[in-house]
Amino acid sequence: MKILDYNYTNPRDPYVIFYQGKYYTLMSYENKLWLKVTDRLEDILNAEMHVIFTPEGEYSQCIWAPELHIIDDIPYIYVTMSIEYGKPQHMFVLTTESKKIDDNYKVISYLRHGDDAWAIDGTILKKDKKIYYIYSAFGEYGGELFQALYIAEMENPYTLKGEAKLLTKSKLDWEMHGCNGKDRPYVTEGPFALYKNNDIYVVYSSSGCWTDYYCLGLLKFKGGDILSSENWEKYPHAILDNSSGFVAPGHASFIQNDPSGVEYCIFHAYEKDSSRGEKFVHAYIYPVTWIDDIPKIKI
Repeated sequence: MKILDYNYTNPRDPYVIFYQGKYYTLMSYENKLWLKVTDRLEDILNAEMHVIFTPEGEYSQCIWAPELHIIDDIPYIYVTMSIEYGKPQHMFVLTTESKKIDDNYKVISYLRHGDDAWAIDGTILKKDKKIYYIYSAFGEYGGELFQALYIAEMENPYTLKGEAKLLTKSKLDWEMHGCNGKDRPYVTEGPFALYKNNDIYVVYSSSGCWTDYYCLGLLKFKGGDILSSENWEKYPHAILDNSSGFVAPGHASFIQNDPSGVEYCIFHAYEKDSSRGEKFVHAYIYPVTWIDDIPKIKI
């Protein structure tokens, strides 16, 4: 099912949640954040959208990868913004004064990585009544540059607690397309937490998004200290790649609480017969089935 259309907007990093009987579709467009609210999943494509955030001040450009999370009944949006195109990206937290999801949002926090370094794609993971923040940022390992995933505990939904730890970085062949570890860092980005049968997973995107080989990978938490990369197991193959018939499918979000009992994956991809030069991107939603502890997107 196609949920958004390029002729309407350029739907990179699509994000949809189901909460208290409504589907909320969040997107960035024209340096603003927009929201659609629908009663049915199939109505998302044609639903009207309205602006919920227009940035002001120094960081007001290149808005992308917004995620909406409801924590203690309060809506928070985690989003990436920059001073201007081509400058380092940074991560911010937004919320509403009314605590209503479809109200206007404002910035309440700036989440810094290291010495105010480039960082993107923040998401939330919950475990044992604690919340953790996972995001993508630059780091050098063994003399090579990686855009890796990091994880940090949070003091509250808008404050990091302690130092962020490396969660994972590219190491398998399918995670390294279009990259060289120098001017093109090896890419691991777009994390999203999944929960199944008391297990915790993180789906992520890997390889360069500018290549045909952008794809989805999977981590599984094995137990112990969740901040230790040694306690996460990486599935050896991509769980969604261009063998699906889509070109460069990636940056996914998931719905795991749909009242139908069906789980869904939302992702963006190029159409197979489209011109890459035209950046012809669509966002799609497909059901998910779990086979041998692996979420399989049913294309």
